[in-house]
Amino acid sequence: MNQTRTKITILTTTAFLLTFIIILASFNILMNNYITNGAHEAINQYYRNSAISSWEYNFHHILLQVFM
Repeated sequence: MNQTRTKITILTTTAFLLTFIIILASFNILMNNYITNGAHEAINQYYRNSAISSWEYNFHHILLQVFM
């Protein structure tokens, strides 16, 4: 009986931890996408409101892709 209870506890704990890790990973992916989209939007607004050239605009987006 005790062994069975220990196995059930271990399985339950493992299932909970895996679920928690999956939820955290999903949240992390969502937040990264949100932050990256926000950064791209900021570059787009800066580009619309200033006279930077298209190569500089593309360079900003490339830098963003590399570092985020």
